[in-house]
Amino acid sequence: MKHAFHISRAYWFSAAHRIENHPKCGRLHGHNYKVVVTLGGDTLPSDGMLLDFGAVDKIVKPIIDGLLDHRYLVSASNVAAHDPYLKASEESPDHEADICMLHTPTSTAEDIAYRLCAMITAAIVALNHKPYIVVERVAVWETHRSEAVYEP
Repeated sequence: MKHAFHISRAYWFSAAHRIENHPKCGRLHGHNYKVVVTLGGDTLPSDGMLLDFGAVDKIVKPIIDGLLDHRYLVSASNVAAHDPYLKASEESPDHEADICMLHTPTSTAEDIAYRLCAMITAAIVALNHKPYIVVERVAVWETHRSEAVYEP
């Protein structure tokens, strides 16, 4: 559902991933991702802002910086396939910090957008005092030419 008011904020992160059983993307590789988060709502509070951009950063940046940036993005299919890179990373002294378990079927840009939307929505719900705000769209760019979008 589209809303009367929208705000968008862009973020960047770098990460590695692989798409299990894909002829090319099954090899470990990385991207410099761009993420655009669009929030929407039908009413504005008295300050006239759907949400201050700084407040958006306080919600989204911990997710991007703390969970995704400079990580190996691991999907359920990689875990189920006993991913050799995942096994090798277990020997790293910083193993937990190196991995982001996406809890999605794959680590495609589409599934990353879906997972980000769920995490950002949960963070907004935890705010409690902003019930009029919804995540309207999450776009994930793997390259400057390739965008995947999730719109709940």
